[in-house]
Order: sequence, then C-alpha cells, then structure tokens
Amino acid sequence: MLRRAFSFYREAYSGLPRNAWLLSLVQFVNRSGGRRNGGDKKKGTNPCGSVP
Repeated sequence: MLRRAFSFYREAYSGLPRNAWLLSLVQFVNRSGGRRNGGDKKKGTNPCGSVP
C-alpha cells in the first residue's frame, strides 16, 4: 500500500522542472527557520524592538 502511494506521488510530480524543485526546497528551508515575526520575546515589544 505504501509503495503504491509513493509511486503515485512520484508520478504526479515527476514532470516538474528542476528549478521548481529548487524553489520549493528554498521556500521550505525559509519557512522552517527561526522565529518569524517573533521579535524579542520581551513583553510589550514588537519585531522592530519598539514598544507599541
């Protein structure tokens, strides 16, 4: 069952060009890294560091 699902997935995306795969990889790494808009964890500060 798992092999069938994997082969279906592989066939579905096998036609994408290499640049599309590289772009998706870059976006994945970008989204998974660090705190996004987390700012400083101090209470009352925004990402720019100023008090609202």
